[in-house]
Amino acid sequence: MANATEHIRRERELLIGGAGIPRLPSKLRGRPVLVVSREYQWQADISRLKRWIYDRDPVLIGGGNGVEALLDAGYRPDVAIGSLDEISDLALNEARHVVVAVSSEHGRSGSDRFEKAGVDPQWFIGSGASHDLALLLAEANDAVVIVEAGAPSGLTETLDAPPDHVATSFVTRLRMNNRVVHANVVGHLSSRAAATWPILLLLLGGLVAIAAAVAATPVGSEWLHGSGIAGRAIDGATSWIQGLMS
Repeated sequence: MANATEHIRRERELLIGGAGIPRLPSKLRGRPVLVVSREYQWQADISRLKRWIYDRDPVLIGGGNGVEALLDAGYRPDVAIGSLDEISDLALNEARHVVVAVSSEHGRSGSDRFEKAGVDPQWFIGSGASHDLALLLAEANDAVVIVEAGAPSGLTETLDAPPDHVATSFVTRLRMNNRVVHANVVGHLSSRAAATWPILLLLLGGLVAIAAAVAATPVGSEWLHGSGIAGRAIDGATSWIQGLMS
């Protein structure tokens, strides 16, 4: 709690007013966001989210080495965020946008590395783990919901981190607990696909009804009686539906 209090005092403007948090391009704002870390069971988390990712097309943010996690899972990250040491050459080449986290203005360095890679990064001045800064970045850019993958899922895993990271993680989630959801929850909700057999049955019933209506016309009756195959097919389909209903 002492570390958390000190973090709030030191980063008050950032935490309360969002001062200094970079603004992402408009196409990445106001959308669902997936923040990935390569820490705890990230493979299982991303696997659970496949359907949700396909349906919702979220902004994919790799915090620290989370860029590699997304690439390993077959996704190209929209944003890579991390310290100078965490942003790898792979992240510079593959991420669409790069955000470099530094603790102060004096921490801006390594510009020659970015120039060689042809990357113009945005700078995020703030303290804390890259994953937590990724959450703040997502919220400041109007994320409608933020899903965490590879993050600690309980108290024991959370307390495994260094004390200062535990404090910043606690404060970050306290600030935005109405938007952050763990991958386990989203994966469970999105995996419940509706059964397809009632839809197929309804379609087949509609086809039979159309066939019956056609058969009631003189031309349709003549065609059905003249084509034994068509008549037997309709009779078979009708019997099948009656069997299902019984």
